[in-house]
Amino acid sequence: MASNPSSSKGSQSEIKKSERNKNVDTKNINGKCRVCSENVTGDHKDIECEMCKHWFHAVCEDIEDEEYEVLSRHNKGKIHWYCTVCNDSSVEILRLVKKSAGKSSANRY
Repeated sequence: MASNPSSSKGSQSEIKKSERNKNVDTKNINGKCRVCSENVTGDHKDIECEMCKHWFHAVCEDIEDEEYEVLSRHNKGKIHWYCTVCNDSSVEILRLVKKSAGKSSANRY
């Protein structure tokens, strides 16, 4: 994607961990970005998907700087972030659950 990957984290604790690691080591901290396959390091704004637990550069997931700032200011659990693949999958799961729940309530009568 972009030549200068940025990324974001979904919680303050994850942001602080990354910032702490910046001072110690700029090598691969979180593995490879699932979009561009480049290393996710303490030098990048990065974010971990809450569902698949894979790391992404914010820029690779089209997370704007303003969005990154919002995500980084909130504690884990208040704002959730899912990668594109997991987000699409979760929407489909919710549709199936809703459809199933509708059939269950219709069968009660």
